[in-house]
Amino acid sequence: MCLLVVLAGCGGTAGPADDGTTAATASATTAATSTAESPDTTTSEAPSESVDGGENAGWIDLGVPGRYVFEFEMSLYNESITDTLVLETTEVRNGQATVEIQTRVTDDQPDGSGDPRSFVVTGPVEEIRSRVITEGPLTARLVLGSIRAGNLGLTDRLGEGLTVGERSTETVDGNLSVVTVTGTASYAGIDCHVVESRLDGNLVSKMCTRVDLKDVPYAVGYDESGEMTFRVELVEFERA
Repeated sequence: MCLLVVLAGCGGTAGPADDGTTAATASATTAATSTAESPDTTTSEAPSESVDGGENAGWIDLGVPGRYVFEFEMSLYNESITDTLVLETTEVRNGQATVEIQTRVTDDQPDGSGDPRSFVVTGPVEEIRSRVITEGPLTARLVLGSIRAGNLGLTDRLGEGLTVGERSTETVDGNLSVVTVTGTASYAGIDCHVVESRLDGNLVSKMCTRVDLKDVPYAVGYDESGEMTFRVELVEFERA
């Protein structure tokens, strides 16, 4: 599925080399993968709280003027690398959008040890997001891929609406997969449900999502030992 592979360089884009980022990108798609299978059984437990959909459903749109700030953390070389990614669409004219990007983690600076660097990507409005992914720095690819994969398959597992306490269980290749709505939260004004995914009891991902969101404002991935491999969080956004 191209959507899931985008973190590693889908669509002809070379993904990060064997620099430790592949573990983070693989975990970044675990949530989507674990929720995309067709469930054998589904159970719901005492729904107690809900979040109305519709508001800010398409909160990120690089084809219109706006500014988005993300905090990003990943495990690299057995160290935790943190970064702030800023995406700002500064101009839209004649069907072309210009996005300015600021980040420390780049393809040639994957440990984020240097000063923040600036990038500019320009392209047709309808293609600007994919242009940022293919032409932008490493962090832009990781963040945009992580947030887009977030709610894939949720309606198959949990139905059209999410409520706190709802849970779905299924068996995938002999392993028990459990997806649970554990609470509600808000990131930069985007209200969402906290959804945890576990495989054989081990936490593999946590995200904040709604079934109407194309992109999630918060996502965390874990490896087999329970160590965090990546985290992305929207901390600020404004759009014209």
